Amino acid sequence: MNLRRVMAIFGKEVLQGPKDFMFIFALMIPVVLSLVLSLVFGTYFSNVSRLGITDEGSSQVSRLAADNKALIVKQYDPADDLQAAVARGTVEVDLVLPADFDQKLSANTRAKIKVYVWGRAVWITGW
Repeated sequence: MNLRRVMAIFGKEVLQGPKDFMFIFALMIPVVLSLVLSLVFGTYFSNVSRLGITDEGSSQVSRLAADNKALIVKQYDPADDLQAAVARGTVEVDLVLPADFDQKLSANTRAKIKVYVWGRAVWITGW
């Protein structure tokens, strides 16, 4: 093959390619598809979990969880509807920490926390 002929065909394709429907289709579909998939699934395939914390005191657990890179932490007030947030999928798990949670852990006694997981309430005693 002659290099001049190859360059002539390449130049013709560069000039007339954007006028062709398949050329535009081949360039736009990957961009649009990746945008739609990222909007639909969001952080579904990432290794980051969504955690909601209701801290009735000022526990160190909520600060440590917020600093953790593997968690997206959302703070809730005790008045908010936590079960609805878990049921909507805003958070995957919600922890309700009592006001004396750190003191009980420091004293090496059992502390009750309330955990909402996908709309169910689970009681965990002791840590």
